[in-house]
Amino acid sequence: MIRLAQYLAEGMSPHPEDILVEERPGPDDASEIVLSASAANLPFLIGRGGRNIRAIRALVSQAARARGRNAVLRLENLIIHEDPLFRDDPF
Repeated sequence: MIRLAQYLAEGMSPHPEDILVEERPGPDDASEIVLSASAANLPFLIGRGGRNIRAIRALVSQAARARGRNAVLRLENLIIHEDPLFRDDPF
């Protein structure tokens, strides 16, 4: 399920290197899949009216059910800290 969420998210985003997917234990014997993405990727992952993220959630949930498990996908904003010493901008 992690690989499926990673594959779908990287395919939809312009910066696939800024995608991070983790699995955490969730409530009631369910897995919580946490999809973290940079702010530049969020509009592409969410889509118009949330269509893209709903589709990703549905696919991950169905893949989990096919394996006899439950999974919930959560989207988070990945904050990328840049080192000010290595900026391209000289000012």
